[in-house]
Amino acid sequence: MGSFATDAKWASRFLDLSLHVAQWSKHPTCKVGAVIVRPDRTVASMGFNGPPRGVSDRSAFQNGSKHSRTIHAELNAILSSAVSVRGYELYCSMPICDRCACHVIQAGITRVSVIETFDDALGPKWAESFAEAKFLFDEAGIVVTEYMPMAGGLSKILDRTPSPIRRSKAKKGSETQKKPRQVQRQSARTQRGS
Repeated sequence: MGSFATDAKWASRFLDLSLHVAQWSKHPTCKVGAVIVRPDRTVASMGFNGPPRGVSDRSAFQNGSKHSRTIHAELNAILSSAVSVRGYELYCSMPICDRCACHVIQAGITRVSVIETFDDALGPKWAESFAEAKFLFDEAGIVVTEYMPMAGGLSKILDRTPSPIRRSKAKKGSETQKKPRQVQRQSARTQRGS
């Protein structure tokens, strides 16, 4: 069995499922769904955006605090999985923000497929966040495939395979930034030891 991320039929099914799961959200302005899939094409976990368990929808979405009180669909799917999602794939009903990208990378998910939206419709804050997420995925070596809704289904518009040149430059830059912190930690340990 080949990689199902490249199989448009399976990708379409899982992205359709993410759209269905998004409808479970009670968020007043933006409903998002995420599906995490094992390599054998079975669903490991699903999630939608909403307040933490035990927090009422009404209190979570009032007084302008909805953003800080909302668990994003991707993180909900990761947290709801009964097993590690390392090596699995994520399908999401919209592009992934930079914070969720960090969680996806840390969880060990290796491929991401999203339904592309028009960034202008969501505002500049989200457009910047989506762009940063793409950079993070590229640096971490995660393949991102974007699909556009079309009449009669979804159409793949972009398959972002990480650039080895960009990744090596980013790693070199991060190594030089880490060295001063390591030196500071070592000097702090040395002072404590004397």
